[in-house]
Amino acid sequence: MSKRVVKNTLAKGRRIELRAAKHLEKQGYKIQRVVHTKFQKKDLFGLFDLIAKKKYVTGYIQVKTNRCPKRVFSDIKVFAMEYGNRDDAFEIWIWKDEDKNFETHQFTKGDWKYIGRSAAQ
Repeated sequence: MSKRVVKNTLAKGRRIELRAAKHLEKQGYKIQRVVHTKFQKKDLFGLFDLIAKKKYVTGYIQVKTNRCPKRVFSDIKVFAMEYGNRDDAFEIWIWKDEDKNFETHQFTKGDWKYIGRSAAQ
């Protein structure tokens, strides 16, 4: 894979994460994003791109583009079961290029639930 392709993929990922963060900010959430650098690309707890806070709710969000490996779902499930509390939201937002929407999945009550699609412009 060429450096140009990797660079464009990383840039696209950053743009999609920023789009998700702005969408949450419009809903009144305070957002903390992971700062990715050339030499460090570590997510929060190795799993999350965004932390969203609004009153008593804390959201832990992984942002993906077009698809999400099953391993990510299982890793977040393990983390949520170990460290989560009833006011935490664990979500995976998958940006779909074809319709310019996020497909949202939320871990709740011990299992994953499909929430739906939301247009984040």
